[in-house]
Amino acid sequence: MPSIYQPRRPRASPLWQIIHHGWDDFLIYHPHLHVLAADGLFTPDGRFHCMPAEDLASTIELFRNRFLHALHDAKLISPSKLANLLAWKHSGFNIHHGGEQPVPAHDAPGRKRLAEPKRSGDRAPGGWPREG
Repeated sequence: MPSIYQPRRPRASPLWQIIHHGWDDFLIYHPHLHVLAADGLFTPDGRFHCMPAEDLASTIELFRNRFLHALHDAKLISPSKLANLLAWKHSGFNIHHGGEQPVPAHDAPGRKRLAEPKRSGDRAPGGWPREG
């Protein structure tokens, strides 16, 4: 993300949290990442600048391409594996924007709603059914 904004915000920084998951709901090994990211950048003076509203398809493709090339550059995947992964029509990379209005800091119920998992079947983290 930072390089996209470099011309307008040369010293801006993204905010994100990356979670590595190794298993799916059925305890089958399925390594993948979940990334929670702010939709903008912070400048050194603490101001937040929202990402311009646009189609996210180009952002998804940019992230996918850079991520897979970083794996290749680190010698974690072969050139043939890189080519294979870049050829996939449905890559598995996705950005969910939510489509909601921002939640103000003083909105405790809104913040709680954002923190709760949104999974099919209303499942708790790890895939176990919720109690109650």
